[in-house]
Amino acid sequence: MADNLYKLIEKAHETASTADAKQFGVEIGIVTNVKDPDQLGRVKVCFPRLPGKPESDWCRVVQPAAGAGRGFYWLPHVNDEVLIAFERGEAHRPYVVGSLWNGKDKPMKTAYADENTTVMIQTKAGHQIMLDDKSGQEKIVIADKSGNRTITFDVTNKKFLVEAKEGDVEI
Repeated sequence: MADNLYKLIEKAHETASTADAKQFGVEIGIVTNVKDPDQLGRVKVCFPRLPGKPESDWCRVVQPAAGAGRGFYWLPHVNDEVLIAFERGEAHRPYVVGSLWNGKDKPMKTAYADENTTVMIQTKAGHQIMLDDKSGQEKIVIADKSGNRTITFDVTNKKFLVEAKEGDVEI
């Protein structure tokens, strides 16, 4: 598969065919498989701009602080658009640099609610961790997908709030 992918990328870039030709730069990929049989945190992608949309070999995924038994574990989902690079320019050594928003897959609705003082992590289901640095309103909020159960660290007012609009609060 890697040799075929190499040839398709080479043709798309209209480069000369040489034994040591390399594929530098990046490609757009669409995730097709996240079930890595070796459980190494890899995914497979297809390349939509190439004829036949060929599928890659298993791609490593760049993760913050990745190391032995530590770091973030946050794989893209099947059908997510990702940016692919190739180790040493070799088509059989792809890796995912990051995920991309686009006209179909957009950021969370609250992402542009302020002057870029808020950062957040949100799961596919909608569970959220929000860090707000807005002057005079600094806080950290952990919320479930419904927003009915939250934990708030109110930095400005020096409070810790646990709220459950549904269900019980146990401490």
